[in-house]
Amino acid sequence: MKIIEIHLLTHSLAETENFYRRVLEVVPEVKTATERVFLLGHSRLIFTETTVESPRYHLAFNIPCNQIDLARTWIDLKVDLLPVGPGEVLTDFKNWHARSFYFYDNNRNILELIARFDLQNEQMGVFGAGSILSISEVGIVTDDVLAFTSMLAQTHGIPYFRDFAPTEEFTAMGDDNALLVVVKKHRNWYPTAIAAVANPVKIILEHQGKTSVFDFD
Repeated sequence: MKIIEIHLLTHSLAETENFYRRVLEVVPEVKTATERVFLLGHSRLIFTETTVESPRYHLAFNIPCNQIDLARTWIDLKVDLLPVGPGEVLTDFKNWHARSFYFYDNNRNILELIARFDLQNEQMGVFGAGSILSISEVGIVTDDVLAFTSMLAQTHGIPYFRDFAPTEEFTAMGDDNALLVVVKKHRNWYPTAIAAVANPVKIILEHQGKTSVFDFD
């Protein structure tokens, strides 16, 4: 599965552009009075300006599976990493065969760089903006996780990640290349105390040769 595009809201296009230029070192591919489009690997991240107060999201970006330490050094010079434990900023997802770290963008979106070892996508050399391979996760907030994920599975053929048993609080759907992380409304986003709230998001996926568009208000 691939995430082709993600459309999010921002309260300030100028501040958002400044953050992504400074921290992720990407420049807008498209820039209009109401929109900024950033290309991150094969995925487009599109921000539209809104008057909605503090819309917040969770996004993760795939990086080469051998570069988590290089990525941490690269980003740590520009932004504070979120603690995941006493003196710890790296999370080891043993069941997911992955390691990652988290940080906020200017909108207090929770961003994550994640190295997934099963992708076997090693790269040599220094880490930089070009090392970000794709958007690999987007959080979706719902009142009924089980009903929503059942719809995704039955109607759109999206599998549960690693045969992950769905729960009422959290379910991941997709594969190592792209995941929909579905959480119950008001559940805290890991590793923060920020409660998940649904905000408008548009997601364009490619799965089994088919392109699907999800527009959640």
